[in-house]
Amino acid sequence: MSKFKVKLPWSGPACPCQSGELYSACCRGIDGSPRSKRFDCSPAGDPTGYSREGCYLSFTQNCGGPLTREHIVSQTVMRKLGDRVAVRGFPGADPTVDVIVPVEAQGSRVLCKRHNEALSPLDHRAGKMLERLLPATQYISKRRFGAALASRWVFMDGPRLEAWSAKVLAGTHAAGLNRRAGVKLDYSLNYSKVRAVIERGELEEGAGMYVLANIRPNEHGLQHTLHNNPALGAVVGIHINLAFFSFMFVLDAQRFDFDFISSQPHTYRPSVHRLYGPGGDAKLFFAWKRRPDFKQTSQGRVFWSPTGSSSAAPNFELLSGPPEIDDRTKR
Repeated sequence: MSKFKVKLPWSGPACPCQSGELYSACCRGIDGSPRSKRFDCSPAGDPTGYSREGCYLSFTQNCGGPLTREHIVSQTVMRKLGDRVAVRGFPGADPTVDVIVPVEAQGSRVLCKRHNEALSPLDHRAGKMLERLLPATQYISKRRFGAALASRWVFMDGPRLEAWSAKVLAGTHAAGLNRRAGVKLDYSLNYSKVRAVIERGELEEGAGMYVLANIRPNEHGLQHTLHNNPALGAVVGIHINLAFFSFMFVLDAQRFDFDFISSQPHTYRPSVHRLYGPGGDAKLFFAWKRRPDFKQTSQGRVFWSPTGSSSAAPNFELLSGPPEIDDRTKR
């Protein structure tokens, strides 16, 4: 773990979640640090009793309207990156190369209108997150002549980031886009667990978000990779890389191979993740229900090479096996 001193910058009137509300009336905890708030993305009103074939949440018997075009990697996120963006690990493409993907080119009919509208706030929140990530990281990779060192903080609602990751995971699987070397992988996914995460942020013990400080080459745009357990034929999580930061979401801790976690420098639900380079640093503050644990602070360093960027995590304490249950997963 890194030893840099953590001093949160949020003490003014505006809430760091950018809700437009006063900090004191929104995300401020009793100790002054931000907290995540409960959310419910289930469709409003009474259950419809209807199941729309093709909607991956049809088993809830709460569908409504026709199947709608769902952007697997949220449209709001793609538009923040640009109308045409190079994406590695794009659904259905070779995961080892970057492909240029127009925003309009993606999309699959895997959700009914009722569920799509209910889950759209997660896409909006992910877009706002990336909107803050990009300016925070654009100056840290290279030092501009005469420019001062940049230092930016970005507030992130941990449970909603987990929920958005689960939504990307479900959309990719439901569209049949989980492939390796061009061959479709017919693996199962526990949609009951998906629903609990995307609608209410509820996870089983050991599941949740990991931040990886050791960034692989070219992780400066957007990439995502599904994680499978070949022995059990199950999709168990997803790895999403955004703007130099690397997030791995574990959905099914009972089937996930935690040797992968313990062999690499991941931090489970960290309070702060810091990425630094010649131009300065960017710090991500993760808000959870529980009080921030600043001992759970990781850092990665950006290096440039002819093929792109990579990073190292000096003095990083590796995890050993699944994490212990935390306050939010006890509910």
